[in-house]
Amino acid sequence: MIGIHDSNKVDRQVREVCAAAGIKIRPSIHGFFFAVVRRMVAEGAGGAIVDALNGCLLLNDGVNWRPFAPEIRYETALIVKATIEPSLPARSFIRMIRDEMRIRLALPDIAPL
Repeated sequence: MIGIHDSNKVDRQVREVCAAAGIKIRPSIHGFFFAVVRRMVAEGAGGAIVDALNGCLLLNDGVNWRPFAPEIRYETALIVKATIEPSLPARSFIRMIRDEMRIRLALPDIAPL
């Protein structure tokens, strides 16, 4: 198994859910970034649990993905340059993400568009 660097919250959660199931995992190698870990999998170094974005990409690299359960939460942030007005497509994308977040997590609107 390929692990994510120990300082990563995902790695800690994976260890916790595996321990709760009575499974002790011992990754033979670690990567710091999910994309790097995916590349390691593509090169045959082992399997890994990564974020859905990197896991589900269709890159024609021979990597197959499957959903992982139980759920592992991974915090993300949407960032934009404060001094540049986002384009219309960017504003639409941001609005779509916020709408979905409000539905799933009942989060308040944080900043105006």
